[in-house]
Amino acid sequence: ALAHVRDGAASPEEAVLSMVLTMPRHMGGYGLPPAMLNASVRLGVEAAELFGIEEFVCDLRWARHGLVAEFQGSQHKMRSRRSYDLRKGNVLGADGWTVIEVDRTMLERASLMDEVAKSVSKGLGLRWRQPGVRIATFQARLRNRLLKYLDDMRMRAVDMLAD
Repeated sequence: ALAHVRDGAASPEEAVLSMVLTMPRHMGGYGLPPAMLNASVRLGVEAAELFGIEEFVCDLRWARHGLVAEFQGSQHKMRSRRSYDLRKGNVLGADGWTVIEVDRTMLERASLMDEVAKSVSKGLGLRWRQPGVRIATFQARLRNRLLKYLDDMRMRAVDMLAD
């Protein structure tokens, strides 16, 4: 599994999303090509001039395909952050990028993660293969382990703050 961990994640949730999407199917992932984590997306000249911004940093980026995925964690619920995320999505969309947003609820539900993986596959020009029962079981196990890891990390952080 360590061979499939991606450097550059700004949060544990981004790392988990990357692992779920890109680990081989027999290991519980969707087997999609690796994305760059927290990579800059430079806007085209027209979009940069129109919106007054030259680049955004995106959680996961598949550059040759004009595709990014953004994990919407709890910090994205703040009003100022929501406004920034909305602008980021609109500007990237206007520049021709496809933006896929993912949150914790999606990671928890197989049907929603299937839709995310299907959208990424489409954006990458890959044929979507619905996971069979065996692969779906591997995927559920992987997601459950990774979600437990996220919960354990959160509890440790809360405990540290309480001390």
